[in-house]
Amino acid sequence: MYRLFLVFFLLCSVRISANISKIIKEIEQSGKISISLKSLKGEVLFAHNTKEKLIPASNLKLISSAAILDEFGLNHTFGTNFYWNGKELIIKGSGDPAISDRFYEKEFHIFESLLKVLKSHNITKIEKLSGDNSLFSGITTPPDWETADKVYYYAPELSPLSYNDNCIDLTTNSKAVEWFPFNTDYAKIINKLKYGTDYKEKIIKDKNTFTLCSEIPKGIQKKEYLAVSKPAFYTLHVLKEFLEENGITCEEIDVYEKEVDYKGFIKLFTHQSPKMEKLLKIVLHNSNNFFTEMLTWSASAQKYETKGSYHNSLKLINDFLVKEGFERQTVTDSCGLSRTNRLSTDFITEFLITMSGNEQFNKLLATSKDRKSLKFLKKEFEHRIKAKTGSMSGIYALSGFIDDKFTFSIIINNSSERRPKLQKQIVAILKGLVSRHVSDNTVGN
Repeated sequence: MYRLFLVFFLLCSVRISANISKIIKEIEQSGKISISLKSLKGEVLFAHNTKEKLIPASNLKLISSAAILDEFGLNHTFGTNFYWNGKELIIKGSGDPAISDRFYEKEFHIFESLLKVLKSHNITKIEKLSGDNSLFSGITTPPDWETADKVYYYAPELSPLSYNDNCIDLTTNSKAVEWFPFNTDYAKIINKLKYGTDYKEKIIKDKNTFTLCSEIPKGIQKKEYLAVSKPAFYTLHVLKEFLEENGITCEEIDVYEKEVDYKGFIKLFTHQSPKMEKLLKIVLHNSNNFFTEMLTWSASAQKYETKGSYHNSLKLINDFLVKEGFERQTVTDSCGLSRTNRLSTDFITEFLITMSGNEQFNKLLATSKDRKSLKFLKKEFEHRIKAKTGSMSGIYALSGFIDDKFTFSIIINNSSERRPKLQKQIVAILKGLVSRHVSDNTVGN
């Protein structure tokens, strides 16, 4: 009986290995794939091309989030202060990425809180509405981000004073074009939409002018989130519009890039952000690039007691890796949008093994039950996998934990397939790995 079972088991193992090999061969006809599976003790259970450094896409957020967590902890909050001297109201940007309606029931919750304070002090006129933008310095987006991406929400400019992810929320249909907040004239929309049978997107951005050249089917409503330029001015402009709608006049707006002397000012109001735990879940569950970059830039300002910047954010990540016993990695942004980032699956699994003992980090990871982006893993993995996806054109990645006992990383680059096909291939690979190596914990090739 034992011999029959052993023969059956070996046949199944051979078949599973053949299935994985078939998928690898199919992917490598046009692209590259790397697969690493290890026990949390560091035992290599499956390895294919694990040393080659590939584009990790948003799997980089696993490392960035850990570095942010190491600096701030889960309970940190950002305090955005509003200062008043009788004529000028200054908002000191704190690096808070959550000044929006994301965590609040009302669209203008924060502005309404300020409005109540202004009215309680009988303030009906602001001669100058200003923003203190001195927490960050240098370039406002990573240099390797592609120009075409900077039209959209996933590649916005960064500013310590930000609002609504530094985007307008555009709604288009065959009858009207509208945008939040309240069709602000900070953005100019030129409507050259065409109506056809399929949706074909084309939006041209010139500073804060967006020309809509898309083709859209009649009767279909489409939402786009478009990134504005000079986001601190955008924040002030929208606030000015809001206050004026509510009876408080603002004569001019300005942004200070250098540190402000607040002598003669009183602190009128402080808005406190949600705790870091909620903010980091937006990074790891929603894969939000804006939150990732804002938090790493802000963390670098605190850690190095200087201005947050693109270069300091990368230093933060690599200094954290060195502290954890790793070599510095090829990292050119914090969120993974840059196509010049390079990580190996061997490094990612080793990193996850190191982080497996960090309860706070593990608390942040998503399961397929938590996030729509992991639903493709199906019910069989619902309670077994905690992971982070990553995807761009031609790229798909998935890294995380299985059963809190194993760590895996799968990265596909240069593929000509669409995301649904790549997800199916990854599910098939995971099934094979789980069936052969996780269930019985035998060493594979």
